[in-house]
Amino acid sequence: MLFPRVLNIKVDGRPPGAKYCGRGSLYGNPFRVGVDGSRDEVCDRFECEVLSLLDVEPLRGFDLLCFCHPARCHVHSIYRKLYGREPPA
Repeated sequence: MLFPRVLNIKVDGRPPGAKYCGRGSLYGNPFRVGVDGSRDEVCDRFECEVLSLLDVEPLRGFDLLCFCHPARCHVHSIYRKLYGREPPA
C-alpha cells in the first residue's frame, strides 16, 4: 500500500492534488518558531492544543505540503493522526 507523502514546498513545488497545510491554511500551526518557542516546543503545542480540534479527514489520500519537512513539522503530527505512522522519508 502506498501512503501519501509530506513534501517541502520549497523543494518539491506544488504537485497536482497536494494539499497545503502551512500558515494561512485551515491546518497551519498558529505557533511560530522563535516567537512562541523552539521548533520542538511549537510542534508540541500544536499537538497538544490544536490537533485534537482539527478534522483532518479531508486531507486523507493527498500529499501534504509544508515549508519545514524534513525538519520536525506540525504536518508530521497531522500525518500521524491520519495514518497512525510517521510519513515516509
